[in-house]
Amino acid sequence: MADFLYSAAAVRGADATNSRRTTTADYIHRRKTLRAKSMTGITSQLYRFVFQSIRSARIPVLGLVMLGFLFESVHGQSFIKDPSFSTTESSLASATERVDVAESPTREVGLPSNAGQVWKSYDLRAYTEQIRDVERPQQAVIDWILRETGSDVWFHSPLGILNASHEQLRVYHTPAVQQAVAGVVNTLVQSHGRTFVFDLHLVTVNSPNWRSPAVATMRPVPMQTQGAQAWLVSKEDAAVLRARIGRRFDFRQHNSPNFMIANGQSHRVSRRQPKNYLRSIDRSGRTGPGVTLKPSQIQEGFDLSFSPLVSLDERVIDCVIECDVDQVERFVPVAVDVPSTTGVPQRVEIQVPQMASWKLKERFRWPGDHVLLVACGMVASPGPVRSGIFGINSPFTNGGQRADALLFIEFKGRPSDALTDAAAVSSRPLSQGRY
Repeated sequence: MADFLYSAAAVRGADATNSRRTTTADYIHRRKTLRAKSMTGITSQLYRFVFQSIRSARIPVLGLVMLGFLFESVHGQSFIKDPSFSTTESSLASATERVDVAESPTREVGLPSNAGQVWKSYDLRAYTEQIRDVERPQQAVIDWILRETGSDVWFHSPLGILNASHEQLRVYHTPAVQQAVAGVVNTLVQSHGRTFVFDLHLVTVNSPNWRSPAVATMRPVPMQTQGAQAWLVSKEDAAVLRARIGRRFDFRQHNSPNFMIANGQSHRVSRRQPKNYLRSIDRSGRTGPGVTLKPSQIQEGFDLSFSPLVSLDERVIDCVIECDVDQVERFVPVAVDVPSTTGVPQRVEIQVPQMASWKLKERFRWPGDHVLLVACGMVASPGPVRSGIFGINSPFTNGGQRADALLFIEFKGRPSDALTDAAAVSSRPLSQGRY
């Protein structure tokens, strides 16, 4: 009987030991699974596990205490001693709710599509891989899209995304905006980065009276810049007008007219020269008399940017022109008294620049068989002008002369077409008349 009782006790002890081993092994497995979750979720899982183990396996009190030591420290957090733990059904239901929240699967956050936005990608490689002399040729695609759609549609409701790499353009917007984007991308990609030739003449004359004989041959084009005017002129009439203006004594050209540019890219011309002057005096760090004169410099001249977009049939030219001119009219002297070593104030002269600046930023679209002529009005000259009698500069004339700035823009086609036209012009006889 004693042996039987001993054997039964041993069996019960072995069963309890195996139950505890199984329970501990299950716990370790589940602890690894829950480690990446929030502490609230881990705590709730362990509470639920312990409570269910106690009810199902009927672990003795000693086993529960040992199990509590096993649970004592996971990530430095005590779970058995949590005062919120209770073996009541209500607390178990609360723990179950917390577990459900912690274990809810992660859902992908979708982009707002309240205005019917759609996601599209465009392959740019046929365009960007042909333009090797520009560091980021895809920037031209972004620039022309913003010019076509405006910038507000990308920074206000509805949500829009515009991103370009060397290989791909990614756009998220409404179908109407996607249609405008597709039009720009198709024009650039299907042109394969083709190079075109343009003639761009920036000239000045001291008087606007050149208009008198030319008004009848010019067709006005609307502009936004105040005081400026634009016209379309046939290529034949434009050649005659340029020749007539070029014979004036006050005529001056400020750039090299002929250049080649890839479709959609930008051509920039900068002509500036430094103007030095004494800006102020400096007494910092001095305890006695004496000052230091601080010179400064102004970059006088102009910056011109020209960005063309030629249609696929090469009949229509779309371009953006930007011009920024800074001119120093004169330096106004100002006398400043400073202390000297003799005790008598010393007079030092500093200079304040009197400047004239103007800016032009316009977008034009015109047929390629015409010349675009832009007149900026009597503005600060982009460069030195010829003044005085017979164009000889007078030493008594102050700087800051005003002039009528003119911009002739002519599309010459592809480089092969431009060479053919140049050869045809050079083969013409010098005299077609009687003499």
